[in-house]
Amino acid sequence: MKKIIAILILALAVQGTAQAQLGGLLNKAKDAVKKETQKTVNKSTERTETKLSEQAEKQISQSTASTTDIDPYLGVSMSQLKASYEKLDPNIYYAPYHREPNFFYANSGNETNNLFMSQRTILAWQMSSGKDSPPVVYEWGKGFPGIPAEFIINANFAVFKAFPKQAYPLFLEARTLLRAMENGKIRVDVEDASTICGYKKGDELFFKASPDKKHGFGYKRGLIEYVGDVNAPASDLIKQWKAEEARLLKLYKENTPFENVKNTFFNTMVESVNLSKQQNWGIGLYKGYQLELAAEDMKTHPKKVEDKDYNDGLASYEKLSKDNYPKWEKHIKSQWMDILEAYDFNALEKVPKAAISNPKLEAEMIAIAKTIYDDGRVPVKAVIKYPDWNYTRNAFGVIIDRYHTAYIIFKMKDGTHRMVDIGFKQLYNGSSYGKTQLRGIGTNNLTVEYP
Repeated sequence: MKKIIAILILALAVQGTAQAQLGGLLNKAKDAVKKETQKTVNKSTERTETKLSEQAEKQISQSTASTTDIDPYLGVSMSQLKASYEKLDPNIYYAPYHREPNFFYANSGNETNNLFMSQRTILAWQMSSGKDSPPVVYEWGKGFPGIPAEFIINANFAVFKAFPKQAYPLFLEARTLLRAMENGKIRVDVEDASTICGYKKGDELFFKASPDKKHGFGYKRGLIEYVGDVNAPASDLIKQWKAEEARLLKLYKENTPFENVKNTFFNTMVESVNLSKQQNWGIGLYKGYQLELAAEDMKTHPKKVEDKDYNDGLASYEKLSKDNYPKWEKHIKSQWMDILEAYDFNALEKVPKAAISNPKLEAEMIAIAKTIYDDGRVPVKAVIKYPDWNYTRNAFGVIIDRYHTAYIIFKMKDGTHRMVDIGFKQLYNGSSYGKTQLRGIGTNNLTVEYP
């Protein structure tokens, strides 16, 4: 079954006529693209000496790195980039020792970019589905999982911080994801029990439920990759990155040329359309999401040039966003819903059969359960787990109490039912047992099918 529903990376094919509806958009956009004046994230092999911004120069002033080791994908010096990582605030960015490609552009830009493709596929599904999608974490090998969007934001912001003149395309992608997180199109409430985990086996992408779903939660922050206070709510994650974005926007205004913004806008639009022609709708849509922010940046850039290319490009984007992207988004959302349904993550636990029937004891258990929680839940059934009482004895073998454990079924305020294992005891006075009391609350806290 898992083999059938395994998702090949980038295999997001769909049958339809959306491709034909593009008309002359691709050619129109291509005609508007001018020769790049700066390195962007296109796969160029030309080596270019680049002048760093004042802040970047200051960051790496202690470095003796050569400026000739220009990465062909990023268009910046890798040695200078690695040196800049040592200056990052560990309260904002992942620690510098996390320089493997899943946290930073470490070995090469292309390597890290390729590693991010599986996360981009997941993010396209999430962004197309918004609140209808569960939160998703991504697991690298045997390490802790993390939030896919945060991996990319962390890596891209770090490059832009060092090279704000050259790395606008990375900045654009990161800010697009951050906006989607802020607007709820990418859920980050990963403690929710519906959270699932993506992981790869070879070239195939799989998903699994949280191992703690049975306890009523997804992934505690202390058990995933994180920066900052382990006890902070997920919303703080967005606030933290928004604060860093604000700081980086000052660098953007001072250092990023309008031509870089304009070229990135056109290149992203052409790439999005080309991907759709290849029926790679998911990543095509992912690129398309970035155009909204790129168009805003073009319009608000302090040194913008409103020529024919500028106006034609914005008109082409408006047509694309009106006529094509909604269709792509509808398809990608449908595909994601089908994947989730195939995995059946929402299958409910069955209420086990009672080991014995004891209506009087069950009624006492339910009465006690009513006093435990104050969140509006109501106990509706007690399912006794074992056929006989168990006994607590002291060091001399004298009985102290007897106890039973039961699954208590609670009806929640939202109409669902949860099952909690709760222990009950009766103290022994040497000749008889007293009234039923609470003994303890177990670890099971499951959503169940009831009645």
